[in-house]
Parts: sequence; structure tokens; C-alpha cells
Amino acid sequence: MLKSLRSILYIPAAVFLLASCGIGSTAATTTTTETPTTTTSVPAILTQFRLNVPGLSVGDCFNDDSSVVQVNCDQLHDGQVIATNIRLNDSLLESAYKSLWESSAEDKCAYKYNNFVGHNYEKGEGRFKISLLLNEVDSTTVACTVISADGRKWAGTAENFIGSYGGVKVGDCLMFPTDINDAIVVDCSEPHEGEMFLRNKSIGILDKDVPYPTRNEWRELGYKICEDQYLAYTGVSEDDENLSYSFIYPLEQDWLDVSGRTISCIATSASGEQLSYSVRKK
Repeated sequence: MLKSLRSILYIPAAVFLLASCGIGSTAATTTTTETPTTTTSVPAILTQFRLNVPGLSVGDCFNDDSSVVQVNCDQLHDGQVIATNIRLNDSLLESAYKSLWESSAEDKCAYKYNNFVGHNYEKGEGRFKISLLLNEVDSTTVACTVISADGRKWAGTAENFIGSYGGVKVGDCLMFPTDINDAIVVDCSEPHEGEMFLRNKSIGILDKDVPYPTRNEWRELGYKICEDQYLAYTGVSEDDENLSYSFIYPLEQDWLDVSGRTISCIATSASGEQLSYSVRKK
């Protein structure tokens, strides 16, 4: 179904220096004793992570350009918080490897990811990956976040994620989205599941009080909008047994957005097998 979608840069955190001194005296003699200056610094590994900001909670989206700033999730952003106050192993403070912190965050937050995003977390796979923000500059307590696996900014929410057809244009051949990935555009000479031939055609229902269509009503709308365009795009006759088409439409939760009441149409094989050529008529 069509669903609109709307990395973390790391810079050093501040290093705090602490110093102390004292003076001692007697009646007979005066002796000034100066204690050695001591310096306490943040473990070097922590300078590779960014600090959470006050008020950032589960579901909030943020940008991390020069500092972490909360933004509306409809805007382009770097990440989204999926869990807060997650305590990692204190022994990590002795580690010089950022990858160990990241692996620990993935282990500790995988369950939170599953509940928030809606599918099991598989490292190195899917639309998002787990990252972290420090809650304090000298602590292993973190906020777990999701960032785009490709490192780019994105818009929308990862909550209950359903892969979208965002970026697919008319004439593009594609693999359908899953609960892990968006639709993937491929060359039409490669195996693919469909070819977009109509994109975001309004269904003409603008009254906000009209209830969400039933499945049968969506079928009728899909036939009405896609049929003529399908025949014009492919040039095949209505009784062709090799090709067919399907359509995508908004989720019920997005129904109140009148501008999103559209249907997109995708040509497929009639058997469900993958195609390896463009169905656009020559």
C-alpha cells in the first residue's frame, strides 16, 4: 500500500577539567603545600558519540547537523528515538572501540526496535539501523535511536513501518516493498515484480466525512482508474493472458489527508511470476 515516507554525525563532546589546591600553616613556621593538579577527562571513546537533549523521548525525531535538535517527523531528519534510559555494560568505558558500543546498543535495543518498528531487527538488513545518543557525558546510559541504513536524512516515522513506493516513477520497474524495505527500482531487463504505469491519481473523494472505502469499493475505484490507462500503456487487449495489473492506495490511518486519496497502478504478470522486460508498448 502506498504510504508516504517522510545519519548520525559524530563530533567530539566537551572535555571537563577538574583541579584543586590547598594551603596549610602553623604558628612557628609557614609552609605552603601545593597538591598536584589532577585532570579528570571523559573517556576518549565517549567523544565519538553525541549527547541526547532534554525532553527528547520515544517517538521524537531529531537532526544532528551541528548539535542534536528535535524536529517534526514530517521534516527531513537524521533519526528517531525508539527507547530511552537503556543501560549498557559499564565495562564499555574501558573500551577504545566505538563498534562495541554500537553492538551493545543493538543487542540491548533490538527488542525495543521490534516493538516500535514492527519487525525483527536484522543487523545489516532493512531500511533502518540502530544507533545511540548518550544521556550523560560520562555514563553508559543511552537513548537508542534508528537512523537510515544508507546514512541519508529521511522524512516520516519508523513506527509500525510499512515499506513505501516513494520515488517510484511512471515507467519504473520495481520489486514490491516489504515490512523491511521500500520498493526497489531495478532495470526493466532484470527480473522484477511490476512496472508503474500510473502514479498518484486522485480518486475524486474530497469530503472529509466520507468513510474509508471497503475492500470492494477500492476494487471498483482501482478498476475505474487503472483499466483504460493499463490498456493505453501496454497496448495489450483485455483478454491477454500474460499480463495483469494491481493498484496501491492509502492506509485507513492516512484517510483524513485528502491530498493523499490517490491510486497508483502497476503492471504485473498474470501468473505472478517475475517479468524481465518493460511492458510499455513500443
